[in-house]
Amino acid sequence: AGRADAEWAAEVGDALSRAVGRRLQGEGAVGCYLSGGLDSSLLAALLAEQRPGSALDCFSVGFAEGAVDERVYQRRVVDALGARHHLVEQRLADIPAALERMIWHAECPVKESYNTAALALADSVHAAGLKVVLSGEGADELFAGYPGYHVDAQGRRSGPSENDFEALLEAELRAQVFGAPGVFYEGHLGAARTRRRALYSEIALEATDAFDCLDGDDLDREGPFGSALVDGALLRGRHPLHQRAFLDVRLRLGDHLLGDHGDRMAMASSVEVRHPFLDREVVALARQIPPAALLRGGQGKAVLRAVARGRLPDAIVDRPKMGFHAPGTPALLQSARAWVEDLLAPDRIARQGLFDSQAVQALLRRYGAPGFRLDLPFEDDLLMVVLSTSVLMDTFGMAPWDGG
Repeated sequence: AGRADAEWAAEVGDALSRAVGRRLQGEGAVGCYLSGGLDSSLLAALLAEQRPGSALDCFSVGFAEGAVDERVYQRRVVDALGARHHLVEQRLADIPAALERMIWHAECPVKESYNTAALALADSVHAAGLKVVLSGEGADELFAGYPGYHVDAQGRRSGPSENDFEALLEAELRAQVFGAPGVFYEGHLGAARTRRRALYSEIALEATDAFDCLDGDDLDREGPFGSALVDGALLRGRHPLHQRAFLDVRLRLGDHLLGDHGDRMAMASSVEVRHPFLDREVVALARQIPPAALLRGGQGKAVLRAVARGRLPDAIVDRPKMGFHAPGTPALLQSARAWVEDLLAPDRIARQGLFDSQAVQALLRRYGAPGFRLDLPFEDDLLMVVLSTSVLMDTFGMAPWDGG
């Protein structure tokens, strides 16, 4: 017989407690990043249980302008646990200098400014005299936390009609990119390809055949999985929730959340981040939980909510998922227009060679229009991609792109 929800919650709670305990090795104190969401708050509670009577240090960021601010939830957790709260306020005026420093450590372009907040958090940990913090990365991927899992829970979406040519092309493109038919993932790939091709310079477009997974003209491109991003054999026949989890882990967690966003920002301040949700025991257990149990009651992470119930205020346990997002380029255009326009000046963009200068100027006008807003994080901040690439090329003295 299958295990009841309460049994899953008990097993996951015990496994997470052991995972936190394993990450307390060392002589120094261990703190906790605290966003105010379920994952980091649960880790803070489990950490407090491991060391009763010891002071618990929680590190948070608050956004003064232009972004969702979670300080009220952070305060509820800190008060409930009796923790010391180290709060960093991220201001728009701080982002330009922080972005340049962040790019130096990330060594890659970015599509959002949130890495600057991660860098500020690591600075705060270092200033407090700590060397190690716990982070909640991996919980959304393992326990169905992102909004897409709710969509998948409603059942497989119907396939395209034979008369819907655009939908048929989209389905073909998805099968090519993911190596398996019928896989749904974030965004409309055909539209993404159109936006990207409009943004690149002609010389860059000539080189995309070698690396662009959205180029449908070359289905025999060489690579570990041909033209696909992942091994489609690992997706075929899987539950839609498990397909999404696999893609989230392979395409977002490793390279971005644990890489440029996590490790590189932390190590810039000589801080080590440890991830209890990615403990081998926790991962092995999460893989066994039925999708219905993860999404019980219409909310993601139902099992984790059960683990947290009684350990945290109900306002934290029951709050909906809120993705991290920081001020984008529309906000930066309001606070640091001269800096943005200098980095995106037509002559500079043309000299760097990667992007079409006229397309960049059109984006500048659109993003800078009164009242314009991006639906972050669901809509790509294309101007941030160009801006951070320009900073990257300047920071590392990169030669202009010549197609080689």
